[in-house]
Amino acid sequence: MSRPLTQGASVDDRTHPALAGLDDVDWASLSHAYGAAADVPAHVRDALVPDRAALAVDELRVSVYHQGGHICSAAPPLLPFLVALAADPAVTVRAELLALTGKLAQAGADCRERFRDPGWEAAWATAVPALLRLLEDPDPAMRRECLFPLRYADPGTAEALWAALERESDPATRIALVDSLGVFAGRPGRTEESVRRLRRAALSRRAPLERLAAAVRLCLASPDAPDPELTSVVAEALRVSQLDEEACAGWDFASPAGLLEWLVNALGPDREGRTGLARTLLASPQPGRRTVGLRCAASVLSRWRSSVPVLLPDVAALLPDAEPENRHLAARVLGMCGEAARPWADALAELYGTAAAASAAEGDGAARGAGGEAPARGREERAARRARQAPLRARDTALWALARLGDVRAVGPVAERLAGERLGFATHQTHADGWWTYELDLQEVLAPLVAHADALLPALRHRLAAAASLDVRRCLCRALETWGPAAAPALPELLALLDTEAGPWALTALAAIGPQAAALDHNRLRALVDAPDQQPYAARMVARAYWRLTGDPGPALAVLLPDLDGRFVPHEPAAFLAELGPAAAPYADRLRASLPAYTESWLPMTTGYALWRITGETDEAVPLVLGALGPLAVPGRSADPAMAVAVRHLAEIGPDAVRQARPVLERIVAADERPVRHGNWRSVPDDEELGAAALAALNSLPERATSRPPSA
Repeated sequence: MSRPLTQGASVDDRTHPALAGLDDVDWASLSHAYGAAADVPAHVRDALVPDRAALAVDELRVSVYHQGGHICSAAPPLLPFLVALAADPAVTVRAELLALTGKLAQAGADCRERFRDPGWEAAWATAVPALLRLLEDPDPAMRRECLFPLRYADPGTAEALWAALERESDPATRIALVDSLGVFAGRPGRTEESVRRLRRAALSRRAPLERLAAAVRLCLASPDAPDPELTSVVAEALRVSQLDEEACAGWDFASPAGLLEWLVNALGPDREGRTGLARTLLASPQPGRRTVGLRCAASVLSRWRSSVPVLLPDVAALLPDAEPENRHLAARVLGMCGEAARPWADALAELYGTAAAASAAEGDGAARGAGGEAPARGREERAARRARQAPLRARDTALWALARLGDVRAVGPVAERLAGERLGFATHQTHADGWWTYELDLQEVLAPLVAHADALLPALRHRLAAAASLDVRRCLCRALETWGPAAAPALPELLALLDTEAGPWALTALAAIGPQAAALDHNRLRALVDAPDQQPYAARMVARAYWRLTGDPGPALAVLLPDLDGRFVPHEPAAFLAELGPAAAPYADRLRASLPAYTESWLPMTTGYALWRITGETDEAVPLVLGALGPLAVPGRSADPAMAVAVRHLAEIGPDAVRQARPVLERIVAADERPVRHGNWRSVPDDEELGAAALAALNSLPERATSRPPSA
């Protein structure tokens, strides 16, 4: 369905050269993300009307570019109008037009051919000379803006950029030109001369930030080959230069902190270089640089095990930092590193107590802000709110880090949170790349404290009984599920939830408790299974929990077996048949039939394990489970969550299966670079889980002596 036409466009294409030929295009026969492109000419005309221009460009972005990944048929004829309008100094949205041009150029370069309109290449080739003319625009901001789309031009375009650099006088634009030349040097089709030329620029007597721009792009162009000479250039430039507004403009970053973090992490596999820069930043007298140092340290720690003893003491030294955000980040990094943070457990406990005292001194106003303020609007308001809440976040994070260690000093405060008004933790889990400081979730706090379940259960049971929110009920049920038999005292509260929306999670927790819950009234449980109008996910959860509690697989088979022949990956039925074991023999052939359609990761591994559980035969099963570890046999490839599960399955199958995986398992244990996805808060815990599983599997071999586990 087409988006509505903009009303009130009053610019006649006869009065502006940039619109010449606009009505010669049969826009209605073209399409964008919302259907026919008949609305495009009105938006193009509105780009000349100051009070409608920004909205007009945004409409074109949303409909023609949309979310990227393709070039629709409206994009090629639109492109010359975007560039022509951007060349007019009287247009108020020149930067926005060039940004949209760059997004389309990026999509055209990156998308698969079948998603690219056939007319794009010719339209782009015609647009490049017009964009190059903007390198001589009187406005240096426009000279920088045109570089974004030009980065996707033919590598031969670099000569025009070198020529522009020779005549350019604006420092920020010179940085942007060198950075763009570095992009060309890192692209397929680059020439060795272009790389040498950029290297000469990095090692020359140019301005430090220009040298920095060249060195960083050369590092990015060769991500597997650390270059100490270039690392030295980066370190020296960062030492003598201020990353001010001029530098941010040159690299097109909103803040110096974001730019600094990107520059350090651009060193890629240079562990020593990145570690050294992180330590320098951690010791900086400037609070903002220490913040960046903590984020850079987190990135290094997420990638290399050997960085832990080097960086973690420097991180821990910032637990009492004067800047609350730095206290918060230091606790977050320590908590991420798990057991390796134990030497600083006292400091974490002190941070929690210090933050508590500060909160009380403020009348707990920050706490009220964290729990009851209206949503912040605008960047400045969000930043102010974040600053107000920083002391509380530091306190919450210190408590989470103590809980990760299973430290008894976390028990009382967690019980207080459960009994109080403010939890301080999310009731849902968040997984994201990067170092977003999203709210930690309560389940992560409770799960490691299972040894102290008796002390926590009174408050948890009261919270569960009083909870009206599905999110809170679901979160607490999941925590009780992780506690297993230790959660048995919560049976009354879980039973009370069975007829509510939280019933599937309550029943799953009851099943995890085990024998003490198995004596429940089976007729009542069967009524839950037979309840009408259940959501599919709820029906599956209830049926599997019913099997675990009663031993009757009928309802689960009825719900899950149709998925073996469905359109979605049949992982859940395969996992249930594995749980069922030999009793699932009648369904083994149907399980095998699903294999040809899925050749990677979870399904073949789960199917192989299920076949072993059903038949006891290893010849067919073990290769399927081993296949999940295949990517780890390739240097530089990282693990996914299926791999830790696969390792545990191999250990369960027996020594012969483990021996077949031994080279990969030994590589996991011995690796310095963590064989998991780097760059997020889960990297270290995921590596710990995989490493522990690999070590346990190897130590199950009769011929292998016990080895020390890999460090965090």
